[in-house]
Amino acid sequence: MPENIPPQPHNSSGFTLIELMVAMIIFSMGLLAMGSLQIQAMRSNRSAQQMTEATTLASDRIEGLMTANWTDTATDRSLTAGNHTTTSDGYTVAWSVVNGTTDVKKKTITLGVTWQEGTQTHRVNQVVVRSMK
Repeated sequence: MPENIPPQPHNSSGFTLIELMVAMIIFSMGLLAMGSLQIQAMRSNRSAQQMTEATTLASDRIEGLMTANWTDTATDRSLTAGNHTTTSDGYTVAWSVVNGTTDVKKKTITLGVTWQEGTQTHRVNQVVVRSMK
């Protein structure tokens, strides 16, 4: 008659192969999500950089127009009535000057900076009124 042999206790410390594979899949998904977030952050930073450059170009041009001679026939005629355009580093700066109809000592300047980002066109606008002192 065979003797009843008590079962040997199994060493249950450690992980099984399936547990390791599941952990690796979860870890990989987390890394992919982090990579996607990094790519989106880089795109957003580039867009913000372009917006800052466009705003700086607009502010610089407005500042130049505000300090230019009133008739401005000696420079690039940038304060004469009508539409004006210049291009720099992929940005187009366009402005129009409208002489005051009731007040000849006033000019309204509408300025816009446009640029392409991929297939989208972006624009920054500023409007100022300049009066002769």
